[in-house]
Amino acid sequence: MDVVYTREMVAEFSEKLYDTFGFNADNVRAAVYDFRRYGREIQISGELRVVANDPDDDQFIECAVVPARR
Repeated sequence: MDVVYTREMVAEFSEKLYDTFGFNADNVRAAVYDFRRYGREIQISGELRVVANDPDDDQFIECAVVPARR
């Protein structure tokens, strides 16, 4: 199984750690470093629309589907 992510997902991950969980900037950077170290960045089109009640989550579904197509 591959761990994949997009640049936008890393941005949202960072924002949640900082705003929601109160991580300081150094801890956010360390968490993002570890996240990226074990994964592979991919690009998505951003055109997939499946999560009607929270369209921002569409990127997570598309990220999961895109590697399977390759």
